[in-house]
Amino acid sequence: MAADPSIFVSIPAYRDPECQYTIIDLFEKAAKPSRVFIGVCWQVDREEDADCFLLQPPSSYAGQVRTLFLHHSEARGPCYARARIQQELFQAEDYYFQLDSHFRMIPKWDEELIHQLGMCDSKKPILSTYPSSYTLPEDYRPGMPDAAELPKSIEPIALCAREFGADGFLRITGKKCKTFSEPRPGLFWAAGFAFSSGQVVKEVPYDIRLEDLFFGEESSMAVRLWTSGWDFFAPTKVMGYHLWTRKHRPVFREHDSEEQRQRQAASQKRVTMQLSGGDGQSSHEPPAARSLREYEEFAGISFEKRKLSARALRGGMDPGDFMDEATATPSQSSKSPYPQGLPTNIASTIQAMLGKDTAAGAPTVLLTPLSSTPPRLLSAPTKKLRLLQPKEVEQLNSCGICIIDAFLRDRCYGPFAEEVDPSE
Repeated sequence: MAADPSIFVSIPAYRDPECQYTIIDLFEKAAKPSRVFIGVCWQVDREEDADCFLLQPPSSYAGQVRTLFLHHSEARGPCYARARIQQELFQAEDYYFQLDSHFRMIPKWDEELIHQLGMCDSKKPILSTYPSSYTLPEDYRPGMPDAAELPKSIEPIALCAREFGADGFLRITGKKCKTFSEPRPGLFWAAGFAFSSGQVVKEVPYDIRLEDLFFGEESSMAVRLWTSGWDFFAPTKVMGYHLWTRKHRPVFREHDSEEQRQRQAASQKRVTMQLSGGDGQSSHEPPAARSLREYEEFAGISFEKRKLSARALRGGMDPGDFMDEATATPSQSSKSPYPQGLPTNIASTIQAMLGKDTAAGAPTVLLTPLSSTPPRLLSAPTKKLRLLQPKEVEQLNSCGICIIDAFLRDRCYGPFAEEVDPSE
């Protein structure tokens, strides 16, 4: 490798005004910004989404940003966008860094990631994690000076299995760990933060056929990577911060249609076949170094039976590794009551969605212990929905009804709730 090995950062951006801040932040916080090259797949309307282009990186680095533009109506989900980036923007840089479009990094992130990757006990390591969350002030407007509020905690975060969703795909979560001196071997891979040798793009490229797929991406890639000889590691500390709230941007599901649902169903079918032992590898991939069954045994999971072991729920970590002792004795049941109250991640998730912390004036999310009776989830009986007026929301709230989106349903309430027919 060269004295200053190059880093390619892959970013799919769907109508996201935060991406311009992410690009600038990557250059400003790199120890050696001259080695950083960024590939962005913009899925926008240049006029409708003009607020995505109000800020530019320093002119000296403008040539290090490569772009691919699609109209947002032509978006086909994150897998498709990441595949296009690899095929059209990646130029065989030494390192490949896959990020989401709403990120802030730690100072000298490039040196730190290269150093930690070199500490991993593997010939083909990947650093992957779910990052900590940053927030934005309520008066945030695109084009303003960067006002991202970063948490002070630096504890490492391990990727752990959480549950199998109703669609049959594994959901993973991040759990804070006590500090460790070297990157720790992990079981899973996160699409929004993955750092490795650039060789990974050649050996395990994204499958461009997986259009409109969201859940299923990480399991599919984890299996393909691990069976091709790549190993996963958790960094020793927080390397960056992700904006978990989606209030500032639309998502590609806004173009919901029968055609999109058909494309998604086809992609889900393909991934399901792959995870059951059928075809799923790209024709460019080398012969498998390890089998799917070996991965399931290694990770403590069964895709076919949708079962998770204690090892999977802890991400391969020891019980004493976690900051929260409750994670040392994870529950296997996805429908069990919770006499000690709501899951611990609900408060932080909702608080992040509020856009700022309580010290700056945002409402505080308070969760009181509930009875052993789980909440009941009512799904809308029709896709013809309308926006509710504030008074209507208040009336529903007064009756004990809370309206949540699919993100909160899947990441927070799903494992603990009982789904019922609204007609009841």
